[in-house]
Amino acid sequence: MIAAGMLIGAAGFLLQTRAGAEGGLPLVVTGLVLASFGIALPMGLTMSLLLGAAPPEKAGAAASVSETGGEFGVAVGIAALGSVATLVYRSELPASVPAVARESITAAVATVPGSDALTAAREAFTAGLNVVGGIGAALFTGLAVLAVALF
Repeated sequence: MIAAGMLIGAAGFLLQTRAGAEGGLPLVVTGLVLASFGIALPMGLTMSLLLGAAPPEKAGAAASVSETGGEFGVAVGIAALGSVATLVYRSELPASVPAVARESITAAVATVPGSDALTAAREAFTAGLNVVGGIGAALFTGLAVLAVALF
């Protein structure tokens, strides 16, 4: 169940690597839905494993540590992968794009609407999304292999 969930999540992230700057929204949404389902699928099982390993009088503490650890993991993952996406975004932009548009795709939309610079910013943003999707797919595939090996 854990490995299956991770593989479904990996498939979702892999779909995100196929999204283009134009018309890629259905792939991104489908990828996010699959990734979310893949993450959610083994959650009940992992919580049962965790609570089953803890003494009954420590079940509340074990559940609290699990929730806190999960939230921390999500925060660190978003920060790390967001940094990678930002690095790719900025490195993919041509030198002709104004400095303010290098800050974010939102800044690019606000400062260079309807221009070639905006097209370049959209393509750079999508490149960042594709790289992050690839990293997520690789990590989830590795976690699936680890789950099979350990369980």
